[in-house]
Amino acid sequence: GKVLWRRAGAQVNRLRSVTLCASGNRVFYQNGAQVVCLELKSGRQVWSATAPPLRVVHDDIVICANRESIVALSAKTGKVLWIQHPLLASIRDAFIINGTLWLGGFKEYQSEKKRKRGPAWGPYYATQRSLETGEVLKHIEPENPGHHHRCWRNKATDRYILAGRRGVEFIDLETGEVLWHNWVRGVCRYGIMPSNGLLYAPPHACGCYIAAKLEGFYALASGALPSLPPAQVEDERLERGAVYGRVGNPKSSANASEWVTYRHDAQRSGVTSTSVPSALRIKWRTTVGGKLTSLTVADGKVFVSSVDEHRVCALDANSGRLIWDFIAGGRVDSPPTVYKGMAIFGCHDGYVYSVRISDGALVWRFRAARAQRRIIVRGQLESASPVFGSVLVKNGVAYFTAGRSSYLDGGIDLYRIDAETGKPLSRTVIYSPDPKTGKQPKQYGPAYMPGALADILTTDGEYVYLRDSVFDMKGQMQQSGKPHLFTLTGFLDETWAHRSYWIFGTRCS
Repeated sequence: GKVLWRRAGAQVNRLRSVTLCASGNRVFYQNGAQVVCLELKSGRQVWSATAPPLRVVHDDIVICANRESIVALSAKTGKVLWIQHPLLASIRDAFIINGTLWLGGFKEYQSEKKRKRGPAWGPYYATQRSLETGEVLKHIEPENPGHHHRCWRNKATDRYILAGRRGVEFIDLETGEVLWHNWVRGVCRYGIMPSNGLLYAPPHACGCYIAAKLEGFYALASGALPSLPPAQVEDERLERGAVYGRVGNPKSSANASEWVTYRHDAQRSGVTSTSVPSALRIKWRTTVGGKLTSLTVADGKVFVSSVDEHRVCALDANSGRLIWDFIAGGRVDSPPTVYKGMAIFGCHDGYVYSVRISDGALVWRFRAARAQRRIIVRGQLESASPVFGSVLVKNGVAYFTAGRSSYLDGGIDLYRIDAETGKPLSRTVIYSPDPKTGKQPKQYGPAYMPGALADILTTDGEYVYLRDSVFDMKGQMQQSGKPHLFTLTGFLDETWAHRSYWIFGTRCS
């Protein structure tokens, strides 16, 4: 950690910070109009030369470029090796790929109605040049998405330039074809990073495509096109517990004073007709432990989940005494739904559980995840296809989703199962890309695209809703529904930085 050398004052007072490069035993940077070369170990200046902005250093060649010229300097002496005129009005990127120079950027641009002007609003172009002479080897003009470029430098692999306009665009260097991935985006000033065979996408605060775009820090891998499952669900996914068929003689419906599911009812209204006194006092207090969900209340019991401990607990409603707890196979992110003597809940291990509310004994367990594949999420193992804790129950049918995004891992599965027996009724696959090509469908508009993210479901008794996606009560997708409560970033989102709100309506706005 010892400082070997330091440059200060006039030596760096006009430093272009993103120009710092190293190659072999040399360090290079730009100070004003001067490209400066230093010895790596001593910091002694070897040479400086007037040149356009420093872009990239490769072996013995230093590439500098702006809209007027592309200049190659000798890394050893700083002498000019060649000069070429660029094809672009604004150069954003410089990559060395398979021994050649690729420059990416824009030409002059003005939209038809003159509302948008300037290079960054126009198409992104890429030019391949010889490192030895600077001569053009290839020039590709990809499809223009009609959106301004993000505020970060693009990245590249040996096959693609990973551009950042609406999301992550894979520009094929061989064919010029663009693979759009607007459902994933990088963070301001940095973007994304391809490394280790993965695409790392840090968290961002952007509100575009918020109903379809991933939120959080993801590491994404390439994969073959998925084989989408049929609507008929295999019966062997159901596991019968020790008290299967022996729940007792449960009530068929809840009374008005009970709060049997997340936000009270299937519409997630958060409203009850129960009266409460104007002056409230604490009746009891108890420690459950860990991060807790909201509550459900039924049959003289309070139900709550300790999310990271995988525990679902039943407390006595009058005293707060722990009656029982049940350990699931993963996080349970919201409270169970109480139905006919059972507490039914989804879990991030990819299963849905039903336990008897009298003692917490397992009634049945249903595997909703297509495969037993685990990933690391916030320090714990989870299924690649988790299930939200709060299961929607209506007219004896339990509805829930398994999955994260309609663009990931073959999409999201919307299930219908018999709430009493756990027997599967149907599965609807929500998968946005073209199943044959894997390509993203066309967008609805500049800030609105097809796609869905998993969330807690709602229903008005006529339709089932996943955010602004609409299904009939048999799980079939519909073109439109009725106004309902939903939220752009999910009912359980706790991220304070999101520019979001809850909506009572029919579509994201």
